[in-house]
Amino acid sequence: STSITAGDTMTYSVVISNASNQTVTNGTFADVIPAGLTYVAATATVTPAGGNAINVSGANVSATIASLASNASVTLVWDVTIDTPLVDNDSNPNQEVFTNQGTIDSDQTVPKLTDADGIPGNGNQPTQFTAVASGAGRWAAPQSGPCRGCSTRTTGCGPPLHDRLHPQRLWALSS
Repeated sequence: STSITAGDTMTYSVVISNASNQTVTNGTFADVIPAGLTYVAATATVTPAGGNAINVSGANVSATIASLASNASVTLVWDVTIDTPLVDNDSNPNQEVFTNQGTIDSDQTVPKLTDADGIPGNGNQPTQFTAVASGAGRWAAPQSGPCRGCSTRTTGCGPPLHDRLHPQRLWALSS
């Protein structure tokens, strides 16, 4: 089904890529799961795991990335369930737009927001998707980012290191 409805499970993926020519150390990721979504216990993973960790406590997601080599990436994944009944934060009980944006930092970079489309040149958009109450109809297309598999986008040469750590985030309806 292409509908996103209350009760569905969504998979959230963050791909953090180091597009610089040097190793990045002591990376941190922080995010807050939006109201109306509930973390699915024991679904948080980090790949590769060696020296990296992810933790979810309540609605707070945090990760540590010990070291990220040049042109390497780390993927963080966790599942959430859309609460039933659907949360109503916008005075429309039949649909809700969920907007979310995390932050990444390291010893060599400045804090940076996650980017829904992974294209460094057009800014860092939050990820959004619209869910409808069960039986309320079809969902609106995701805004500021596609619901698809993750891809890592980097550029060859260009901005200084503090602009080269690219966190990309995407939502996808779990099968």
